Amino acid sequence: MICSSNILMFEIILSEVLCVAIMDAQEIMDMIPNRYPICYIDYVDELVPGEKIIATKNVTINESFFRGHFPGNPVMPGVLLIETLAQAASILILKSPEFVGKTAYLGSISKAKFRKVVRPGDVLKLNVEMKKKHEKWIEESELRKSVFSDITIKEMHAINAISMYDHQTASQVAKKLHLTPGTLTATIDRLCRKGYAERIRGNDDRRIIRIGLTKKGRLVYRAHDAFHRMMVKSFLKDLNPDEIKTIEKAIHNLEDFLKEHS
Repeated sequence: MICSSNILMFEIILSEVLCVAIMDAQEIMDMIPNRYPICYIDYVDELVPGEKIIATKNVTINESFFRGHFPGNPVMPGVLLIETLAQAASILILKSPEFVGKTAYLGSISKAKFRKVVRPGDVLKLNVEMKKKHEKWIEESELRKSVFSDITIKEMHAINAISMYDHQTASQVAKKLHLTPGTLTATIDRLCRKGYAERIRGNDDRRIIRIGLTKKGRLVYRAHDAFHRMMVKSFLKDLNPDEIKTIEKAIHNLEDFLKEHS
């Protein structure tokens, strides 16, 4: 006969076990493209989209890399430790709404150090925190949540370069974006199809075609400008006038440098 206290204890333990993994191996493979023998995350313990992840890798003697690294002295290669951590990071990134359905790639590694060797039987707890988001990520996230969710960051920057009322040639717009006119053509084609831009023939010379924004394009231009103003206002919050002047001076110096070397 099983007493009620034992049943209760069993239920508590079972509940704790079931709550350990919030993502299992199959859910992980549904999200990232890695497969055996180079899918290294066994499960995810904790995940806060856009903030942090804790994932687990159980290192077993059956890992394929132990056959050659090293015979009689199995050690997990450091490069695969980095790869395992990168896979955890990719799950964190792809769980953010703005990156759903995309593929995450490892861009760079900085100041990586290995404190001890990893051998069969070890359990790796992979802790990843998203320290900052690139401005492009923030802009893309805001676009996805807005009524202008049908345009990309690349297209948004093209709209910004076209500007509000000045009709410009494709060459002029391309120069602002540091692109060739040919590269810009596909972006302009999409903006015209979506109703944000239009091609306008010159009154004096019908051979000259200029690019302008439609009413819809001017609306998203204003929204983008307001977003940047809000971002700058937040950046300068609580700074005194002298600190703001220092920042302005640094930005002007950077602009001069970029103009000189562009």
